[in-house]
Amino acid sequence: MIGSMLFVAGCADAIKELRGLLGDLEQLAEEDEQENETSNVASPEPETETEVEMDVEAEEEEASELESEEVNVEENGEEDTEQEGEAGYDPSNEAGNFSFVDDRGKSGNISTQGGLHDLVDNWVYFANREHNNYLYKIKMDGSGLTQLTDHAVRNINVLGDWIYYLELSNATDHIDIKSFNKITKDGSSIETIIPEANAVTQVHSSSDDIYFVYNNQITRMTQDGEMTTLPYLASDMSISEERIVYYGYDDVNDLEGYFLGDIHGTPGEMIHPEGNGYYTLVGNALFFTRGNGEEGLFKLNVDGGEPFIIIDDFIDYFNVDTSYVYYSTAESEATRENRRTDRNGNNNVKMSYVTNSINIFDNYIMGEFMRQGYYSLYFTNKRTGEITEIEVTQ
Repeated sequence: MIGSMLFVAGCADAIKELRGLLGDLEQLAEEDEQENETSNVASPEPETETEVEMDVEAEEEEASELESEEVNVEENGEEDTEQEGEAGYDPSNEAGNFSFVDDRGKSGNISTQGGLHDLVDNWVYFANREHNNYLYKIKMDGSGLTQLTDHAVRNINVLGDWIYYLELSNATDHIDIKSFNKITKDGSSIETIIPEANAVTQVHSSSDDIYFVYNNQITRMTQDGEMTTLPYLASDMSISEERIVYYGYDDVNDLEGYFLGDIHGTPGEMIHPEGNGYYTLVGNALFFTRGNGEEGLFKLNVDGGEPFIIIDDFIDYFNVDTSYVYYSTAESEATRENRRTDRNGNNNVKMSYVTNSINIFDNYIMGEFMRQGYYSLYFTNKRTGEITEIEVTQ
């Protein structure tokens, strides 16, 4: 039964891979055309930090003016009492809590994607896109760039003194997994936890434990290495506090879809017969797309109710914290925009910069920018709106 689920998921992965390749070709063609048109025109000066901060202030003013707009969601079985404001800390938003299908982690640390970054004690641990996706670390002030592995990685989770991750067989194939490893933060010691190729497909961290999909079974592991198999057959999952939403198969009713379980192994129950998009669980709300995001972004109260659309736009990638939804919409890189709304899709404002991923941490929103050999990381302070950019160079 699980075979049909994996077949569907595999088809979705293949479609996403083809879409990504076509997007890359389109981007290269557009960039070549732009270079030819502007070869004799001087490049404009980049925005100064002051100008960027002014853009952020303007967006916040625009958001305040739009606060009168409301969405009535009571008919959908959920009354959202959240308010705009400072984004608080939610353990489900740490990078390690989320995983990866095969879209190069554009949604950063979102469920079923990403896992290519983690931020702990002002150190960023990341898969370096400019160096074969090897594991690196760098301080938020741009100093201390250090290579930690000589192999490609994904699903990076920092917990205690160790970095847990999946080792890839090569730098270009994000599906072919060699092993499940851990390495010390300074790179001095590395251990293989599970050596079986393609046996572990996702890695998450929550509280003090590591969770991963091992031969299609959700498994919990303590930092001492003790493993417990949870009664959930799954292709992927998202964890928020003690709850787990996973994509699985109901062999009784012959249905695939989203199921709700928890870290204690309570029997899972189907909450929605749908899947194959990207999703993340934050509190009691599941946010998800359908297919490749053409139908927009949906929200579902996992305690009851029906899903409803909150953003009626093409969603290329997205992420969610306790106050906002962040997303990017683009048919090509030339038209890309990063936007932010509240968690019901109201107060939609354009962000002042564009990144190729959206990662959510305790105090920061982080994204990558890559173009024609230039590679940098952007950090937005949630409380102050201050934006910092650091260039990643080898």
